[in-house]
Amino acid sequence: MSQRSEYWSRVHRRAFKETAELFGLDSKRQIVTRVTGALIVMLVLAFWGSEGAAQDEMLIRFAIIAVIILIFPIPYLWKLASVPPAMHREVVIENDSLLEKLRATVTPRLRLNLSSEPFRRLNFGGTSESPFAGHRQTQIFASETILRIECQNISGFRIAGCKANLVDAKTVGEDGAEIDIGFREYVPLSWSRNLEKEEFQTDIEAGLTKLIYVFACRPAGMILYRDLRRDLPLEYHQIFSKPRPHRLWIQVSGASDAAARICVDVRKNSDADTWTVTERS
Repeated sequence: MSQRSEYWSRVHRRAFKETAELFGLDSKRQIVTRVTGALIVMLVLAFWGSEGAAQDEMLIRFAIIAVIILIFPIPYLWKLASVPPAMHREVVIENDSLLEKLRATVTPRLRLNLSSEPFRRLNFGGTSESPFAGHRQTQIFASETILRIECQNISGFRIAGCKANLVDAKTVGEDGAEIDIGFREYVPLSWSRNLEKEEFQTDIEAGLTKLIYVFACRPAGMILYRDLRRDLPLEYHQIFSKPRPHRLWIQVSGASDAAARICVDVRKNSDADTWTVTERS
């Protein structure tokens, strides 16, 4: 059977099925069963029923069958004309769905979001010793509350050469208006607490999440986590030091054209030395 013949055969079967459903007949077998049953009843009434009642019953059943047979072609022809466009739309939707799934496996995609614990207290200095008694003793010299952003690889393969940057920053006034603070250039952000040079670029495996270290949040204000390296331009040393709300734009890009961006508001809580961060849509 040629493809054209097979196509019109499928159109006919679907048009017939949908028309039959309009009459409460869900299949050819059901149609044959009902017509056969009606004919058997008519024959039984003709031979064994009373003459008047049998004729009336036969006429009613014959009329029902005749109406179905005569009317059936009208909705069938309508369905025959409407089924091809419907089948075409279904094929387009199915192809679009398959194409989207294919893109998900071959297109590099990153997603930035806030974790369930965006602020984390990290220790940066101390000693740990094991005296002769066998109990380890640890002394912490310094710790910081760090704001971290999650970056997830939601594609089906590894994305290499991912770099995170703070691309813009403003303060937010009491009326919600954005206020320029003199932020003029990208600031690279670290993928590790170590702040080694090689930690400013990373590879992210498929389905995995890595953290971006953004700010150290202190009672007096914020400093860029990168500033702990003491290698930022002078104007960025104190740009976030005042404890006022800040709006940040963070972007991650990879060597394979993957990119993602997030905008967050960071503010210090007035009743404690704690901070709040919210993502903006």
